[in-house]
Amino acid sequence: MVIIVPLYVNLELMMFNMKLRALLLTSVLALTACSGQNNQQNQTNDNPAATPAPDAASNPMQAHTVTLKSSDGKISINTSGDFADKMQDAELLPEGVEKNKVVLLQQDKVTGTTLYVVHVGITKKPADYFTKLKSAIEADKSLSNVNISAASANRMSYQFSQTDADGNPTLNEQCVVVMHGEQIYNVCANNPESNQKELTAALTYINTEN
Repeated sequence: MVIIVPLYVNLELMMFNMKLRALLLTSVLALTACSGQNNQQNQTNDNPAATPAPDAASNPMQAHTVTLKSSDGKISINTSGDFADKMQDAELLPEGVEKNKVVLLQQDKVTGTTLYVVHVGITKKPADYFTKLKSAIEADKSLSNVNISAASANRMSYQFSQTDADGNPTLNEQCVVVMHGEQIYNVCANNPESNQKELTAALTYINTEN
């Protein structure tokens, strides 16, 4: 399903495949309309790293704390869990998104929670982008329990649920849109079983790297 937004941004609502059972809500920018320049930088195909956070080794209670890093080195997530890299698993990659735009795809072996980061594109007007994204989310009737936070200068978070035809929940998802300079990243956690509080906790510590 594609939502066309005039002027600066084209917003797309894309689906993960059925095995992943996760909705990817992200955006593809109309770069020429936005700035008339700024070609996309090529993204590296290196696998994102999953390394212990600095205090994990010194605190037994945080033995499963990890830092997940995007393959382009721009985004890191400090979280807890037993995560495995899924970047090379073609069946788990977001459908309709170029592989080099997916800069992190990890799944917790225990809980099944999936974390992913998509490098969406470039905008010179993040406030306009956030406004249009908010409108696109609110207009999607397939989503329920939608909650969109007030955007700051460089971030906006939102959450939603999906249900089957009988109204049974099939997915909960929490996302944070992060600006890194003019670059837009969509950072999300989803799981059919976890509640929104648990997913929010998974994305509490998102950092941008130089």
